[in-house]
Amino acid sequence: MFVFGLLLGVLDLAFGWGVNWEDNTLLWGILGIPVGLLAVWGLYVFLENRWKKVVVPIKDEISQIGKDVD
Repeated sequence: MFVFGLLLGVLDLAFGWGVNWEDNTLLWGILGIPVGLLAVWGLYVFLENRWKKVVVPIKDEISQIGKDVD
């Protein structure tokens, strides 16, 4: 939401849209819901792809119980 707000503010300054920021608070909040959901989904996909690449070797540590430590 923070990044969306900054991006929207920069675009307003760059293109001179003339957005009245005081009167549209409910509209920006409602518009921010899909942006937030999209950001959460993007983070989920990013982490899912990253974790699929990492393979953790499984050690059979139960069979090592009671043995001498070298």
